[in-house]
Amino acid sequence: MCSSDLLYFVSDTYNGKTDVFTLHAISLANGAATIKAVTIQVSATVSDGSEWKLNPRHHIQRPGLLEANGAIYVSFGSTGDTEPAQARGVIVRYDATTLTQLSSNVTNTLRDTVAPFYLSSIWQSGYAPAADSNGDVYFSTGNSNPVTPSYSASFNHPNSVVHLSGDLGTLLDSFTPSNYFALDQEDLDLGSGATILLPDQPGSIPHLAFAGGKDGRSFLLNRDSLGGY
Repeated sequence: MCSSDLLYFVSDTYNGKTDVFTLHAISLANGAATIKAVTIQVSATVSDGSEWKLNPRHHIQRPGLLEANGAIYVSFGSTGDTEPAQARGVIVRYDATTLTQLSSNVTNTLRDTVAPFYLSSIWQSGYAPAADSNGDVYFSTGNSNPVTPSYSASFNHPNSVVHLSGDLGTLLDSFTPSNYFALDQEDLDLGSGATILLPDQPGSIPHLAFAGGKDGRSFLLNRDSLGGY
């Protein structure tokens, strides 16, 4: 991700025991680090009130970075479905001039002590989340629990298009196809493709988004009313 004369990127460093994700900003002119790099650490309160923490061992910084609202947005998916009891989709916001962490959002905050299976990763085949003219953020998620339907308006949006406020604090809207659980069961992630925002269109529905995934379907969505579940 480039901003004027800066290049932003995330490194994953493995010391033989643990992984560490680090956000960097370097000069395009000479490659020097212009802002002190920061270690990415994220936590969230899940549905039973306990705390979940991002474990870099079970996540990959898979999507591209988004620059919007004077911030850099960094997103994470899982390393496949290898550790679904820990992995969740994550998006984190950093101040573009200081790399100070500002806020974050987790796509699945369910907690199941009997059969934990979370995910709803953000990966989009490397595409970054998108931002509209209001600074709102959009992205697609991958599969969740293949055994038990796990969609929840409050806690989990698997195989969905998600629309968040720019500060990541408010879920403004979402779209989840009616057969999301079948997609979960077959590993047919909607989130394998990006959510793309189209330029404003003439007519009664000017704000459109496009999304599509592994099952070969494409969805043309009204950004002003994505449709819910």
